[in-house]
Amino acid sequence: MQENYEEFDKVSANFVPLSPVSFLHRAEALHGTRTAVIYGDLRRNWAEMAARVRGVAAGLVAMGIGKGDTVSVLCPNIPELFELHFALPLTGAVINTLNTRLEPGTIAYILNHADTRAVIVDRELIPLLTRAFEELGRTLPVIEIADPNANAAQTMGGRDYEDLLQDAGPAGALGLPDDEWDAIALNYTSGT
Repeated sequence: MQENYEEFDKVSANFVPLSPVSFLHRAEALHGTRTAVIYGDLRRNWAEMAARVRGVAAGLVAMGIGKGDTVSVLCPNIPELFELHFALPLTGAVINTLNTRLEPGTIAYILNHADTRAVIVDRELIPLLTRAFEELGRTLPVIEIADPNANAAQTMGGRDYEDLLQDAGPAGALGLPDDEWDAIALNYTSGT
């Protein structure tokens, strides 16, 4: 995917490493004890949020996810999705959020076209992802989110998102991109 950007010239006006990760660092430094996430009974402050983001990023790097790799995410608007919008740019990977209302064939097309390396899925959407994999004709590495506010016990045998956090080593050199021309997101329209 990155090769598509080689046609554009880098000039001083657009050669600055801008990233949403800068926002996370600033929020943690200035507002570490203030609330960052409220989801049902769950409350996390910016320091906790940043620690989780670094853990997820390190866990993904340990799985071999790195610069330019597309990771597709199929989940509703839950705290883990918020974390992934920071964690994936930390690794240099590209986040591809999938509309949860798409049909399996469209999801399969996106997974293929995006050259997806791994999929992170909320367990309540496993039936949809299973059908998408059938349409795709293959499976991909899966990380499963067990949302405590959803009643979804089904699993694909993928890695658990929280285990990914626990198994992660130190985040090491994870940080800002080399320049703002590094892709951080890949979005497909849903016809709206």
